Amino acid sequence: MFCRFRRRRLSCPQRRNCRKAHSRHKGHSCRFSDFIMRNLNEAGALSKDDVLNLALKDGYFADAESADRGVQAALVILHRNEHIRQLQDGSFAPPALSQTISFRRAM
Repeated sequence: MFCRFRRRRLSCPQRRNCRKAHSRHKGHSCRFSDFIMRNLNEAGALSKDDVLNLALKDGYFADAESADRGVQAALVILHRNEHIRQLQDGSFAPPALSQTISFRRAM
């Protein structure tokens, strides 16, 4: 059996670990961007490290390295699409109230 990520032949114990890692990521009820938006709306402004820790705690990523890249990419996309705003100290916050109302109407 080949692992999708490593492209090399795995032994039996490695296969079991690989299957466990893949099955762990399938059980999320919402997309990662929705997870970020929900946490920002509940907590207010969060730093990138706070979002990273919440994502790791909730099981969206297997390790810190992939979590760092995934969180950075998601925050850049959400900021570029004006779903979140970046404050002067580098933390991220939900959009202004008028933007939040218009986003909810569009949904």
